[in-house]
Amino acid sequence: MIILSLGWAGRAILGTLLIVPSWISIGFFEKNFRVPPEVFLLWYFAGMIPFVGLYLLSQGTPIIPTPLPVFVGIVMMGFFFAGPANILLFSAVGTAPNPGLAVAISSTASMLVTLLSIFFAYVVPKYFRSIEITSDHILGVLLTLMGIYLMVRK
Repeated sequence: MIILSLGWAGRAILGTLLIVPSWISIGFFEKNFRVPPEVFLLWYFAGMIPFVGLYLLSQGTPIIPTPLPVFVGIVMMGFFFAGPANILLFSAVGTAPNPGLAVAISSTASMLVTLLSIFFAYVVPKYFRSIEITSDHILGVLLTLMGIYLMVRK
């Protein structure tokens, strides 16, 4: 896929633009077809899995990681973290006074990912790749957090 030749920032921006219709569709399907956000989530991912699988196969990438404990670990992460997180997020988007507010709050994960990445890169570098962190990165995270605060405060 030629779009994957974009740098990481280009892929993040394009991925963000492509996910916007999905976030907006949650409320649309709930209001017009009485599809609860959690049901939307199930079939949304059911549609995504074949696309990703076909992409990986087209690249010659094995779709099941080895050894087996690695595969099981990834599936368990999905079950215990991604499943509940996505149910909560899709439900929040479907019930928030403005769907963008729930999406904005979920973007605070970037702050936690940044801080935890720094921590793990330095504390257990054997298991985590080194990271680049600049004052601009920290400022961006702080400004994002301040912007989210301004959107959700009453």
